[in-house]
Amino acid sequence: MRVALAAAAESLRRELEPLRDRVAVAVIAAVPMLDADADVRRGRERSANANLADLLALLADPALPIDSRVPPEALAFTTTLVRRGVDPGDLVHAYLVGQNELWRAWMEELSKRLDTGPELMAALEQSSSRLFSRADYLVSTVIQHADRERERLMGGALARRGMLVRSLLAGGESDVAEASRALGYDVERWILAAVLWGASDDELETHAAVAARAAGAARALTFVSGEGSLWAWIGTPERPDLERVSAALAAVLADGAGAALAPAGEGLEGFRLGHQEALHARRIAELGAATGVVRYDEVEAVSLMSVDLDRLQRFVERTLGPLAAPDEATARLRETLLAWLLEGGNARRAAERVHAHKNTVLYRLGRAQQLLGRPLDAERGELELALTAMQRLGGRIPQP
Repeated sequence: MRVALAAAAESLRRELEPLRDRVAVAVIAAVPMLDADADVRRGRERSANANLADLLALLADPALPIDSRVPPEALAFTTTLVRRGVDPGDLVHAYLVGQNELWRAWMEELSKRLDTGPELMAALEQSSSRLFSRADYLVSTVIQHADRERERLMGGALARRGMLVRSLLAGGESDVAEASRALGYDVERWILAAVLWGASDDELETHAAVAARAAGAARALTFVSGEGSLWAWIGTPERPDLERVSAALAAVLADGAGAALAPAGEGLEGFRLGHQEALHARRIAELGAATGVVRYDEVEAVSLMSVDLDRLQRFVERTLGPLAAPDEATARLRETLLAWLLEGGNARRAAERVHAHKNTVLYRLGRAQQLLGRPLDAERGELELALTAMQRLGGRIPQP
């Protein structure tokens, strides 16, 4: 029996990502908030990876204690959910749903290795006792952690600010003067919203300060939205220069760090809509596995098209045909053709944009036309949209 337990655990460990995704489907169906945005998804995936590895080790080795340390990734995700105002009952429900999905996968694996009979029943009985006892301990520990975090946060200005920020984003406040007073930050002005990620909390605060100075503000209003992620709003008396803010951030972002920016809007509407647009821009960066600065005004069309990724895939394939191939040579053809379209069909300016000789550009345009099977100036609007989508999404359309 012990050999079968170890083999079943090893099999699931080798397929940890599909198992995690299987559990995630069930958990998100039960608690949709756990798929709210990129930060929540990342925290959920890290927590699930750690918890699943922990539980599989426990199922494989009966000598391991039930009350061993809870993975720090699970506690970090709990902290994120507390900051987002998630109900503890939802967290408990998510753990129970995840536990049940893992149990189904575990029964399937054991059934492949043990014939129906006393040995399989004994293995299932031992496994269920260990799995459900460990799950109870996990839930108890994370709830205690959530309670401590809530007490810590609720006692200070940080917690009150977080609650007010969530209320503002949900449309629960309409008095801009009262909101400014409660926040300790004037939002009755132009507001530039940003989402920053991929660095430590201190570095993210520094990035927000850099953006504020570039916009002409003394400081930014910030909210830690998750592990390695920060939401920021910058208020200025005049519309801030988005190009200047983008350049300032690009100069300080390290590899792996990103900043999503939205065009500035006025007052509470700018606060809310700007944040939504910054999150949309962050999503496009995530789909394209991109970092650095991404601006919503530059990816808005792709954001709209990518709401339904299946339909976007079909649109790109119909519009580009063989020009949608994922190889590097075809990617260069797409880059050159898009530059040519953006430059109004001027090959010289397109060559400057892609840092190539004009003759190289002309050759690539000819090759692109061969692959398309039609003149380059036919259906130019659709062609530019399809090429832009491919460029912004990293040369491929992600699976939904």
